[in-house]
Amino acid sequence: MRAYLIPACFAFLACDSGESGEIACEPLIEEAEALKERYSACLEGDSCVLLGQSNDDCTGELTCAYPVNSKVVDEARQKAQRITNDSLSCTLCINSGCAQVGEPTCDVTLGRCVTP
Repeated sequence: MRAYLIPACFAFLACDSGESGEIACEPLIEEAEALKERYSACLEGDSCVLLGQSNDDCTGELTCAYPVNSKVVDEARQKAQRITNDSLSCTLCINSGCAQVGEPTCDVTLGRCVTP
């Protein structure tokens, strides 16, 4: 077992190599980060919504609500649910404290949905 520091969550995550049927968590964390990056992309005139938090997420990336482009919210929700389900096989879960966030908007300078 190896421990990894996840700076965004300030927590340690021990991941199994997969020998006992448990999956390695690092790829799921990376996939969750990529999901948030991909589905937050927006252009001028796009609207953004918060994708609900998942208390079952063990990656720590999808635990708190995050902004996504409203055009792709259903696809993002489905992929997030799959990652969450897969993350339940991780050796340890990351528990993140969620900050209160405001209404998401599209920041055209950044080209992504953001929350105040």
